[in-house]
Amino acid sequence: MFNRPQLAILAFVVSGVIGATATVAVHRTETARSQAAFTRDFLEMSSFVERRIAQDVAFLTATRAFLQTRAETVGRAEFETFVNGLGLGRPSIGLQGVGFALIVPPGTEAAVAAQIDAEYGTERGIWPKTDQAMRTSIVLLEPDDLRNRAAVGFDMYTEPTRRAAMIAAMTDPDAVATGPVVLVQEIGPVPQAGILIYLYLSPQGRAGEGGFVYSPIRLGDLFQAALDRAGERFDLSAIDTAAPDRPLFLSPGFDGDGGRTRLAAATTLRIATREWVLSGQAQTPFHLFRGHPFTVVTGIAAFLFALATGLAVQGLTAAIRRARALNAAQEVLMREKDLHLREMSHRLKNALARVVAMARQAARGAGTKEEYVAAMTSRLQAMADAQDMLTRAGGTADLRALIAAELAQIYGTDASQVVVSGPEVRLNPQETQALGLSFHELATNSLKYGAGATPGGRLKITWAVERKGARRELRLDWDETTGQPATPPERKGFGTQLLESCIRLDLGGVIEQRYHGSGISVRIRVPLGDGGRGT
Repeated sequence: MFNRPQLAILAFVVSGVIGATATVAVHRTETARSQAAFTRDFLEMSSFVERRIAQDVAFLTATRAFLQTRAETVGRAEFETFVNGLGLGRPSIGLQGVGFALIVPPGTEAAVAAQIDAEYGTERGIWPKTDQAMRTSIVLLEPDDLRNRAAVGFDMYTEPTRRAAMIAAMTDPDAVATGPVVLVQEIGPVPQAGILIYLYLSPQGRAGEGGFVYSPIRLGDLFQAALDRAGERFDLSAIDTAAPDRPLFLSPGFDGDGGRTRLAAATTLRIATREWVLSGQAQTPFHLFRGHPFTVVTGIAAFLFALATGLAVQGLTAAIRRARALNAAQEVLMREKDLHLREMSHRLKNALARVVAMARQAARGAGTKEEYVAAMTSRLQAMADAQDMLTRAGGTADLRALIAAELAQIYGTDASQVVVSGPEVRLNPQETQALGLSFHELATNSLKYGAGATPGGRLKITWAVERKGARRELRLDWDETTGQPATPPERKGFGTQLLESCIRLDLGGVIEQRYHGSGISVRIRVPLGDGGRGT
């Protein structure tokens, strides 16, 4: 059998396992949803790249058709008008323009070079020098800007990657792309990778001249535009499978191992006879709270459920202990109730005894009925004021005022028999209640048996506040002189028990009573709380 702590732990563990299973299921669902959304957006970005290149191929197809229909050689002005009509008056995203590379017949090199220099204002002619049997010089390239003008006259057949694509294009009716190259247009300080797309123009077109309609594409511009459209959510790698050692594009943040800590996706594009692999990963690593809020909520709820279950079991097992404790507490309450009843009975007897003693004392000092009524009225009012002060002790009370309220019941307005001396002391509610009851008991005894009941009796009450380290302590002396020997009672009555309970138990103090030949002296020492002030 399990004991109570073990039952609570067992309930917590079982509930925790159930909650953990639910949390894992939610996590998998959220991860799959996030991955699906990431893959969808990644494929949309990849589709944008594919559509742009397809659009570039469409421009080339239209340009080849235009050149094939011309019976005469097309000059630069006519070619520029056509290209502008395609909407390429300025470079598009990635696309640098549309051009024509002429297959230069042997023996016509000088004439072609002169034509290039005349139409574009260059002095380079056909360049660079070559040992190849065939030359393919760029004779037309629009739009006319600094980048494209830098490429005019270039013999693309001299470069191996371009040459391989052109040879393939001569036997393929569709567009053929090169592997990654540095475009001749890259005249800036940070060149980008680029490609060229070729369509072969057979010699029967363009007045019997053969060549290649082509477009140069800056891949950095193209892929960056795609990333911008996606809101820069991806780090991207683009690789030509036939030339994997030279990336087409690579984001600075792509680490190639993002699948472990980030969302990732990949796709393959068919770009003009070549195969590109695009790999993307989320720019920011996996973040539990942002990426999987329901997982977090489910985990927290599962933990709270397990904790609540354990606490509930613990609470149930504690119910028996509480029931037993309740029975014990009821017994204590019954004893306290009996004590309170005894206290109330004692205070009621005291009050009645006071009234009798006050009547007797007032009769001794009154010469007329009016004086007797006035004396009794003042003492009864003082008795009511003292009780009211105790009842209202919710804040702080003044020690002198508390003593005066009790003494007014004994001596009325006649203070000739009383000496009261001490500094100002403020009492907190607990001190007010305990000391008030104590003074009430002492005053009642004085009125019944002591200075208040004896003609010529004297009462001296003095106090001081002493420092005991960081603590303040009230020392109060209550001295009654009756002129007659005082003897201690044969047994300790309830009044004496009440005094000791107020001083010792409630306030943690000390009370000492001394009976001598002319009366009684009482010394009270109690520590003062936050309400006590004095020196």
